[in-house]
Amino acid sequence: MNLQPDRRGSARFLALLLLCCIPLPSCVTMGRYNALKDRTAALETQTAKTQEDLATLTTRIDNLKGVVYKDLEEVRGRLAELAADVSEQKTEVAKHDGRLQELEYKLNEIAKRVKGIKGLVEDRFGADSDSLPEDLPTEAEPMFEAGMAAFKGNLARKSRAIFQEFIRRFPDHEKTDDAEFMVGETLFAEGRFTEAVNAFKTVYDRYQTGDRYREAVLRIGLSYVRLNNCKKARTIYDFAKKTFKGTEEAKTAEKELKDLDKVCK
Repeated sequence: MNLQPDRRGSARFLALLLLCCIPLPSCVTMGRYNALKDRTAALETQTAKTQEDLATLTTRIDNLKGVVYKDLEEVRGRLAELAADVSEQKTEVAKHDGRLQELEYKLNEIAKRVKGIKGLVEDRFGADSDSLPEDLPTEAEPMFEAGMAAFKGNLARKSRAIFQEFIRRFPDHEKTDDAEFMVGETLFAEGRFTEAVNAFKTVYDRYQTGDRYREAVLRIGLSYVRLNNCKKARTIYDFAKKTFKGTEEAKTAEKELKDLDKVCK
């Protein structure tokens, strides 16, 4: 009887054993697959909602009468750009290429830009416009508080009207810089980020003896982030980091710069 080991069989067994020990990094667990599937479904739902908002806005614009041609073309152009962005992001979602975090960020930014278009349509074309309340207080402090109450109640246009009236009546009041800052906040809340930049810039230019100008610079930076202008956002945050060294605003600017690296390519 031949008791010598089968060398070919041993070699095959050893090769099989080694193969089983090799990790397979490309394999995806069922739990991870389901998580990716759920996130993708959520993104597709968000995309559909954004497209629905765009369609609604387009219909509203077409129904508005007496609109200046130049303004109408501007809004339509911005809607077309947003529609192209949504279409591009929907295609990217379908690819499952591992960039879900980036896609989520971009879709959120598009949704905020759509919100800005809504604010532009409502203010420029006179839809749902708010005016100053008839019972507006005449004294400075109560008037300022009325503006804050309107803002907290999500009545951005009414709040802005009150703060602008405050600035007109009390140009030298100690809270005038706060009122100017809140004008910027109401525009930011409506997604009108370009106009918000100008409002916050006014605070920085005029009120450097107040307590709002450093915060206004940070809001300018965030407005540029919302506009997807990473280059200008970095410039603003870098300026704040160096100019306001040793302050909380400088620390915030440094953190924002790091966060930009995660979402801006």
